[in-house]
Amino acid sequence: MAVITEAELAENALFQPWAVKRIARLVRNDIPLVHYTSAAAALSILNNKEIWMRNARLMNDEKEVRHGWECWMSAYRSEAGLALRRFTASIFGPLIEQQIQRHFIDELEDATGGGHGVAVVLNTTAFRSTSSALQAFSSPVAYFEPRQFQAEFEYFVDGLLAASEWLKQLGPVEFYKRLFGAFWFAITCTKHPGFREEREWRVVTYRRFEPSKHVVADQIERDGKLQTVLKLPLKDIPDEGFTGAALPELLRRVIIGPVQDGEVVRKAIVEKLSFEGVIEASKKVVLSNLPYRAK
Repeated sequence: MAVITEAELAENALFQPWAVKRIARLVRNDIPLVHYTSAAAALSILNNKEIWMRNARLMNDEKEVRHGWECWMSAYRSEAGLALRRFTASIFGPLIEQQIQRHFIDELEDATGGGHGVAVVLNTTAFRSTSSALQAFSSPVAYFEPRQFQAEFEYFVDGLLAASEWLKQLGPVEFYKRLFGAFWFAITCTKHPGFREEREWRVVTYRRFEPSKHVVADQIERDGKLQTVLKLPLKDIPDEGFTGAALPELLRRVIIGPVQDGEVVRKAIVEKLSFEGVIEASKKVVLSNLPYRAK
């Protein structure tokens, strides 16, 4: 089982210093993650044994992604960003900056522009995995203002400059892969501090960069728009070191509510979990005390 180790955390801290601190806390304290969704979506996830990922540009509020991109763009064009570009050019030539221009600046600059009723509490073995079987990875969200993002970016650049000899050994392909990941997570996992109480984590992928044979792309219609979703299977792939994603190991408990007809919803989910082999499913599915208010 390829679960991230302390040594791997230390290595990854060079490229994602802020996130790694949060991940280390999650690992040490066995903190669960919660997926908030509707009752219908929760049953769909259990029936189909998959979770859908949407394009970040089609989120309910595209400004969530826009904020991270603007913070990153400002930092990349700052003195620290210039120092990073000079550094990468001195080691690997112009290739790195050309790829950044293509993947982040041109592409993103052109393109960025219902109530929950069920909380599914998840064990985090799959989220902590270092396996690349799904090419989808977990990260905490940073609630930064631009000045906070800039400070973290400068710390990140200083760390890379100090590790120049080790980075040379990576070679241009591996270095860009890691730099790409750092930038992609920084953009998609940065939100305005006004949302700080959410304490959100996100699962992020970039299909065109490194697609997974286990993830199915499908076209659906939603809100009058045709869009592509990626379907991540809730199953273990032990041959590739990915475990903890299948029932019953994935599930810690389910909290129902606030939702209309909560007891009916609870019964349906208990029956489904029992069918899937979850022991004492009725003890893992509880009703919340929050009142349901009809719209």
